[in-house]
Amino acid sequence: MREKTFRESIDARLSGLEVPQGRQAAILRRALQQERPAPRKPLVTLVLAIVLALALTAAGLAVALRFGVIGFNRGQEDNAAFKAHILTVNQAYETDDLSLTVNEAVFDGMSLSFTMNILPKEGGEPVYIHPRVSAQCDGEPLMTDPEGCLGDFYSGFWVPEKDPCGPEGCYGADYAIIREDEDGAIAYDTVTQPVTWTLSFDIIKPNWPVDSNDIALTGTADDPPFEEYMALFADAYANRRILLADGYSLVEYAAILPAPEGVTEEEWCYVRLSDQLVQSGAFSRVDMLEISFTTAETAIKQLSGTPTFSLGAQAEVTVESTQATFTQATYELTLRNAGAEDWYFAVLSPDCQTGPSYTHWETGADGAQHASGTIALFGEASTLIFVPCRDSQSVDEVYARQQPLTDEQRALSFSVELE
Repeated sequence: MREKTFRESIDARLSGLEVPQGRQAAILRRALQQERPAPRKPLVTLVLAIVLALALTAAGLAVALRFGVIGFNRGQEDNAAFKAHILTVNQAYETDDLSLTVNEAVFDGMSLSFTMNILPKEGGEPVYIHPRVSAQCDGEPLMTDPEGCLGDFYSGFWVPEKDPCGPEGCYGADYAIIREDEDGAIAYDTVTQPVTWTLSFDIIKPNWPVDSNDIALTGTADDPPFEEYMALFADAYANRRILLADGYSLVEYAAILPAPEGVTEEEWCYVRLSDQLVQSGAFSRVDMLEISFTTAETAIKQLSGTPTFSLGAQAEVTVESTQATFTQATYELTLRNAGAEDWYFAVLSPDCQTGPSYTHWETGADGAQHASGTIALFGEASTLIFVPCRDSQSVDEVYARQQPLTDEQRALSFSVELE
């Protein structure tokens, strides 16, 4: 609900400002990234593990600094299928300002997880890295989208980091394979064949002094008028200075950059952020780095049929589809005749531990409620157990204990088999 309110607030403020629609959308996307569900990486555990490793011997320091996919995907240490799919990339790159190494990658058929080490060099200057991930399967391009990261893979990050969110030099990201349906909706996609991935890093360096803007848009009445907020960035550019938004992002600054001669505003909206910054004169390009690797075939387990189960007197739920890899499962449910009752679902498996789920609900024209969700798996699952709950707190408790907690939950739970 907060995202909708935030979107309406930003839209209202954008309406009176002459910022092209495509660049307004970029500002909104960056702001709404602060509202996304937290990445499925338990960062506290990750930090503690790496700090402990760094406290070992000097001989072990170099090993500890090599950030791997197991460190990024805490909980997968005992997942044999996950370990079997780890690809050692180990491709390194250096400039006068930094050293960068892409360490490892895992693709499960739905999303790619990869890790890197990026460290500033002593005496080097700060640089900004704008990352992008593309993929091809059998010569055909695939659509990708970041769904969780350590380091800002949405709009870019500084090296050295101005406000590190994890251990120094450690970066990781999950990129999902997605598709666009006929109605324009974005959905997760799956690929079982080998996929060639290309990680692109546009490395740029500021030519002008860099200042930070501490004002953050929150979507509340405390926000300054949007035109005044954006005028701060326009004024900085007019005075040959670079102004960073809250979070040290360059998205707002790029949004006020004028289109070069001969380029329409619409065309300028589709120019990559890093290219806009370089063409404005505020930044110079240090280098453009591309690292490619190919992940192996994978297997996707799926539900056969669309079984329907009772939830008491009249309510019933149909499992429309379920797909599972060795790290995650997706599902679609239709809930009918629920009346005023609210139902929540945890998903367990007798085959492995499962993680918290994220579920999106919509109400159809017929009054039925449609849910699409994703859960984390820490092994290969052939059976999924859906546990109906009365509130979200009960869902959390089910995941914490990995079993239904009440007699009602046990009685209403239902299982589906995957092939």
